[in-house]
Amino acid sequence: MSDWPPIADETEGLPVDALGMRLLKHVATVRTNLGNLVGLARSDAEIERQRGAGARGTVIGTSTASLGANYELAISEAWHWLIANGLLTEDPAQAGWFVVSRLGRKVLNEIPNPVEHLRAERRIALDLHPLIRTRVRSQFLLGEYDSAVLVAMRTVEERVRELAGATNSDLGVKLMQRAFGKDGSLRDKEMDSGEAEAQMALFWGAIGVFKNPASHRRVDYESATEASEVVLLADLLLRMLDRVEADAP
Repeated sequence: MSDWPPIADETEGLPVDALGMRLLKHVATVRTNLGNLVGLARSDAEIERQRGAGARGTVIGTSTASLGANYELAISEAWHWLIANGLLTEDPAQAGWFVVSRLGRKVLNEIPNPVEHLRAERRIALDLHPLIRTRVRSQFLLGEYDSAVLVAMRTVEERVRELAGATNSDLGVKLMQRAFGKDGSLRDKEMDSGEAEAQMALFWGAIGVFKNPASHRRVDYESATEASEVVLLADLLLRMLDRVEADAP
C-alpha cells in the first residue's frame, strides 16, 4: 500500500521532514506540482460545504476525501521543505512542474535512513570551521560518514602538528600528549594545572577514539547522528586551537 496520501490524523504527528520524505517517494513515481497535490474544490457548493466543515480543498487524483486546513498546510510545508533542501527541483522541460532532484534520488536510493541522515546533515550545516566545512559536508551529504569523521579528526591532528611545530612523524595520541603536555608548546602556562591536563586528555581522547581506529581500519558509522556529533567535536577542537593560536606570545 502506498504511503501517499497520508490520512489526516497522521499529519498531526508527523514532523515536516518525515512527511516530506513520504511525499518525495510519491513524487518519484509521478511528475507533479503543489496544485495537483492539493487542489481547491471546483464548485461553489462544495466550497461552502467544506468551509462549514472547516476544510478548504481536496486531494486531486489520489483521494476524494476533504482536507482540513491543517492537513492542507502540512502538505504545503512538506512540499516547500523538499524544495528548500534541494530534494525537489523544477522540471527543466516544463516550468511549474517538479521532479525529484539528483540529490533527492540519491537520498531515496542510497541512504538507508534518509530522515536521520537529513536531520544529522542539518546539525553540521550551520557554520563548520573553515578547515573542514566544504570537504566534510560534501562527504557527509554523500552518506560517507566514516570518511567525513576521519577527515575532520585528521584535520585536528594536522592543525596541532602545525601549531606545535612538530614533524610529520609525530602522530596521534603521542602528538597530543607532547603538544599539550607539561612542557608542550601548546600548553597554556597560566591555566590551572588540572584544567591543562584535562585539555590534553580531551585532545588525545578524541584522536585516540575517533581518528586512530579509522586510520588503521574501516570504521562504519551506521548512525548519521553519531557521525555528525563526532564532526561537531572536531569543529570544537579546531576552534579551541584557533584560540590557542590567538593567545600565543
